[in-house]
Amino acid sequence: MTRYTKTARWAVAGLLMTATAVACGVTNEATSASTSMRSESAVVTDAPATTSPNSPGVDPAGYSTSPGYYRFTFDVDPVRECSIGPGTDGHTVFCSVQFPPGTDSVSSPPFEGPPNAVIVRPHSVGFTIIEGSPIVAPTLPSSSEIRVGNVRCAALPGGVDCQNLAAGMRYSDGELSTYGPLETVPSASQAAAPTSIDAPMDHYSDGTEPVAPGTMCGAATGRRVVQVVSGSISCSDALTVMERYWDLPPGDYGNANIRSFDRWDCASPTARRSAELGYGSTCRRDDIELIAPI
Repeated sequence: MTRYTKTARWAVAGLLMTATAVACGVTNEATSASTSMRSESAVVTDAPATTSPNSPGVDPAGYSTSPGYYRFTFDVDPVRECSIGPGTDGHTVFCSVQFPPGTDSVSSPPFEGPPNAVIVRPHSVGFTIIEGSPIVAPTLPSSSEIRVGNVRCAALPGGVDCQNLAAGMRYSDGELSTYGPLETVPSASQAAAPTSIDAPMDHYSDGTEPVAPGTMCGAATGRRVVQVVSGSISCSDALTVMERYWDLPPGDYGNANIRSFDRWDCASPTARRSAELGYGSTCRRDDIELIAPI
């Protein structure tokens, strides 16, 4: 039986979706995949899901930001929010939460540092960093649900419970619980350093064969250049991924336009941050990292 495993309690503090000094983990008995929440107040107990088919459902149209995309806030102090968007194998939900002190930092380009959100895909859960929107989303009333595709999120007193096909999370009264396979997210210290965009462009390609890290794709046919920083991927696929990200419909995804599809996580840092990093957009999946040099 799939079970939640309760982790740790902590005081909620800070601003909406701002990263704090954190570190984290989840024990998942259903999958035998685990990490440990390092907190003296951590407890381990069964914590079944709280969403119910009998919970009153709200009209998702009242929470729509653009076709297929939704955002809502839930009742904690300070206010926090979740966003729901489509993917090729079902919808994905991001929820901003407060992680306990000591949680390991993660790499979520263009950001590296402590996580401030849980991402629930149809078949896995992960920790990530997101930017909040300056526009506050409507509040999901306590004890009600929003249902979008395979995602069901219920507002709890002081928190939220979101379920996907085979994964989910619950955050209530300063406690975070997750269930389903836990994604392996590289820590900031483990993340591969991007190849300098000032390095000589030794390779130009638009082909379908995997290319070496450092290859610049797109220049041969006049397309916007994409560089393969790490991992194994063809230029044809790299260009398709980045161009798909650029073509996604607009929505409220923060200043960095953080989006996910087909297990790709993409973002475009602000102009000032782009100038510092040397690229305008980045996409990452597993060990593959792509950037669009400026």
